[in-house]
Amino acid sequence: MLSEKAQNLDLFGIYIYLHIMFRNYLVIAIRYLLKDKAFSMINILGLSLGMAFAIIIFLWIQDELSYDKFHSKHDRIYHAYLRVLDARTSFNFQPTTSNEIGKAMLDDIPEIIDVARMGPLGEVACKHGENMFIESGGFGADPEFFNLFTYPFVDGYAENALSGLYSIVLTEKMARKYFGEARAVGQILRINNRLELTVSGVIKDVPENSHHNFDFLVPFDLSREFGINIEEMGNLYGNCLFNTYVLLQENANHDTVLSKVTRQFRFDDDNIQGETFLVPLPKTNRYSMIGGNLLIYIFFVVGILVLLIACINFTNLSTAKATIRVKEVGIRKVFGASRQNLFRQFMGETFLYALISLNFALILASLFMPVLNNITGKEIRLNYLDPTWIVILFAIWLFTSFAAGSYPSLLLASKIPSSIFQQQHQAGSGRSLVRMVLVTSQFVFATIFLITVFVVNRQFFYMDHADLGYRKQDLVYLRLRDQTREKSEIIKNDLLQIPGITGITNTSQLPVLIAGGFYEVWGRSDEELRYLCTSAVDYDYVRTMGLEMIEGRFYSRDFATDSITAAVVNETAIEQMGLESGVGEKFFYRGEYYNIIGVMKDFHHVPLVMKITPLLFRLQPKGNDYILLRIGSGNEEDMARILEQIKSTWKQNFPELPLEYNFLEDYEFPQEKVIYSAERLMRYFTILAILISSMGLFGLSTFMAERKTKEIGIRKVMGASAGKIIRIFSREYLKLIILANLIAWPLAWLLMKQFLNAFAYRTNLNPWIFLVVGIFICILAIIIVGVHAYRSALKNPADTLRYG
Repeated sequence: MLSEKAQNLDLFGIYIYLHIMFRNYLVIAIRYLLKDKAFSMINILGLSLGMAFAIIIFLWIQDELSYDKFHSKHDRIYHAYLRVLDARTSFNFQPTTSNEIGKAMLDDIPEIIDVARMGPLGEVACKHGENMFIESGGFGADPEFFNLFTYPFVDGYAENALSGLYSIVLTEKMARKYFGEARAVGQILRINNRLELTVSGVIKDVPENSHHNFDFLVPFDLSREFGINIEEMGNLYGNCLFNTYVLLQENANHDTVLSKVTRQFRFDDDNIQGETFLVPLPKTNRYSMIGGNLLIYIFFVVGILVLLIACINFTNLSTAKATIRVKEVGIRKVFGASRQNLFRQFMGETFLYALISLNFALILASLFMPVLNNITGKEIRLNYLDPTWIVILFAIWLFTSFAAGSYPSLLLASKIPSSIFQQQHQAGSGRSLVRMVLVTSQFVFATIFLITVFVVNRQFFYMDHADLGYRKQDLVYLRLRDQTREKSEIIKNDLLQIPGITGITNTSQLPVLIAGGFYEVWGRSDEELRYLCTSAVDYDYVRTMGLEMIEGRFYSRDFATDSITAAVVNETAIEQMGLESGVGEKFFYRGEYYNIIGVMKDFHHVPLVMKITPLLFRLQPKGNDYILLRIGSGNEEDMARILEQIKSTWKQNFPELPLEYNFLEDYEFPQEKVIYSAERLMRYFTILAILISSMGLFGLSTFMAERKTKEIGIRKVMGASAGKIIRIFSREYLKLIILANLIAWPLAWLLMKQFLNAFAYRTNLNPWIFLVVGIFICILAIIIVGVHAYRSALKNPADTLRYG
């Protein structure tokens, strides 16, 4: 047994040995980093770019996964969705249900202990004193809302905040907007110049990572005062316009509850089936989004691939450089260095490269963060003190180090001293199978990314320029509410007097989004349940919109019975009724028969991701929500003049209410906004992937050109021209690029086919896209490799043979 003193001396000796060894490895690593500055710069820059974009992607993913987790009961709250299976339409599911189904679930499912409903109020005019604004962030909510969701009150109490019918809860931001620094609770806020609501509470502003985005709440029962239909008619699947949330018992079996809800709350008809299902609260933000969780998986994979491309760069250059260090390896092995020692040394150098790159990556990520927030509309920040992010950064550093350095380190550590000089020539030939595979892999990923950007851009171009069935340009819409609805005919007549306005109409829904239909009995008889959207319009709708009637006529003031017995439908409605011609046929709707007087040509009344659905146009000259104006002049000066006159006319009629107008072509669909953001991010990733791959090819071709200087000199002496030398040295890499394209094309085709299938109306997946991308990648590679070959070919053969 060794004494305690001897043991301490032994431990001290090990510590000294490890300290000296680590310092020796660090000195050698720094020496090689400074010795070949071009090699080091390419490696560090490539790793930095890859790590920076990996950090950015993981920040975005972390933000997406953090939604609604700040609620203390988030793991017990579920959002009710409605799913409908009907092969005749693209309608599948929606995040809104009827206002009655929540109470039914509370009565029938014992594990559900609380329910809260929530519904948007639309645009309303709010006023206090001289402060008057149009607000669109208002919702009606049940008093139980604050029992489910955690929104801290800065003034007032959650228990009774929505108990009074004429009460209102504001966010801090909205309270300051109307009341400044004065206390808001107890103050009166006038709504639509008609309702007077008492502020009963002020909550902290809704966090960015919440799928709710509201500025104020009123009691759900008050929604009817805002023109929202909340009457209970006993139909659990009608009027499905509201968000319904349920709270489960603490010890409830969630899977059992979910299956109970799906089983008990469903309807089944001969042609369609529907069911209610529950989605966990933290997932509801992504569930209705195009792509949803799939988008997160895609970007996670893209982040890993971009990082791998950077790691492949490092591996390629390191294995190519290995030929220079084989003598060092041989001498170290002769003097007793083990394979493990050599592996640790070379991996240590990689860890140093990765650590330096990580610091540059953090700087690049911080610089790009405003761009990311602008693209996504988020407020993402990199918190260096967040323990989660410290772990993520550490994981990125380890992953990069091992992915980039393992193979070169194993390759060098496994060299046998007797074969070092023999293998030196072979290693420098540039024909390493592993290196060829890695270069090919890089360009496979880059090619797939580039094809993806081409196809996605082509689809967006198609959507932006698709024939919607009417001209969306030069259409301005005004929002009506309460007394403005009542005086819609007066304001219409006054606006029509403005020179330059060529058409005016009012409607209950904007023509770009006539949705929110119902499954109900309609058609030729009362035998079949179908999906139907309806829109209330006036006599001038078709003329103002520029729509086309393919049969019959539209509503006319010349026919008094049009408002009583007439119906106008679109082509799709006639097709689903099984008719070849619609005019003169009977149309059954909500227990009554109407006469079809006209069939309108289909137009895109929903985003192009969805199919055109059956449409019924109801005649309602007054009381609609929007006025649509067709402005004839495209001249900017005339447009500005007309808009000023519109404001003036509005002020004359409604001096107490502000005017808010928008151009219809500027209307953004939330689903399409998500895809546009994803496409812009993918564009940056593609540029990055091509840049990193090009840097790797640049570094590799530079190194190979240096190693083959003597060969180039001999070829020139033997009569080879500069062009021939360029062809010879480009041929090898060109073969790899062509192979990369052949591998990437079928993979990209499968991916893009799946992407385009998400759109009901889509562009074609043309072969020329693949050819253009392939030619571009090949030309890029030829330029990169050719530059080095050309420079080497211009050198004097006497110099290259003497010093090569």
